[in-house]
This record gives sequence, structure tokens and C-alpha cells, in this order.
Amino acid sequence: MTVEIACAYLGGLSREVFFAAVAVAIHPVIVRGVALYDRKDLDAWVDARGEAKAQRSDSDWLRELENADD
Repeated sequence: MTVEIACAYLGGLSREVFFAAVAVAIHPVIVRGVALYDRKDLDAWVDARGEAKAQRSDSDWLRELENADD
């Protein structure tokens, strides 16, 4: 998936949040100069966030990521 598609797939993340939170954990495959992210890697990232959230009592992980820019 391109960055734009990956952002949409993850619930409409902004590019800034994607690069700050997701892209640091998942490395893309470069094809013809375009960074592509694997759906399975994105799913694993979301699953890991869900496991971490289950151990905490804070708010929605997406809201938490969006507020990380502040």
C-alpha cells in the first residue's frame, strides 16, 4: 500500500501521524522508488497497539496518536 492508502486503511490517519507513529515501526518495500507498506505489517502494528491498550486504561489509541503531534 502507498502511504495514502495505508493512512486510509488505518482509519484516516494523517501523513504526519503515520510517519511519526507507524513508519518508525514498519519498514516499507521500495518498488520503483515508491514506498509500499504490507497490509500484514500494518495489521500487526494495530494488533500490538490493541494489546498495549488492553493493558492500560487510557482513551482511544487513534486519539492518542493524533494528540502526539502537540
